[in-house]
Amino acid sequence: VLLTSFVKTLCSNLKRNLSLFCDREELKLITVTNLHNLAKTMLDKTGERLTPVGNDEIGKRFERLLASHACPLDKTALLAEWEHVIQAQGITTWEQYRSASRAGRGRPLSIKDRKHVWEIVARVYETMEENGEIDYTGSCRQLREHLEAGRIANPFDVVIVDEVQDLGPQELRLVAAL
Repeated sequence: VLLTSFVKTLCSNLKRNLSLFCDREELKLITVTNLHNLAKTMLDKTGERLTPVGNDEIGKRFERLLASHACPLDKTALLAEWEHVIQAQGITTWEQYRSASRAGRGRPLSIKDRKHVWEIVARVYETMEENGEIDYTGSCRQLREHLEAGRIANPFDVVIVDEVQDLGPQELRLVAAL
């Protein structure tokens, strides 16, 4: 059984409370962890030892790149584009971003504008690859892809998610794959 939540501290509380209800043998059958930690742990077992990078660090990288690139978005809007369009849809290439839905984003972007955005995003992806890094959402996408392709076996029969409303699209797709 996988018992998961988006929030790490909630997972700690769940573990503590489970120990009140379950004996040692039962606890051995239950994994309590957040999805990002699960993705890292399972990807590490494939030999892909990638260091997770959070959105705060991604935002700093965007800010540095914005100084030398023409981009129609400021740091805040670029980070929102990253989270709500690029990561949410699992976009990793220009071709995917070029035709990606941006419904509800408020400000339309021309193909030229998207190209400027993608130049920055592509550079961040390149830097992450060079440094052996992956963003948290990307780790969920990558694990899901491995599971769906049969490259990683699913160790769980049951998945229980607490606070499911906090999960993003890639995290939800990982839960579905599990």
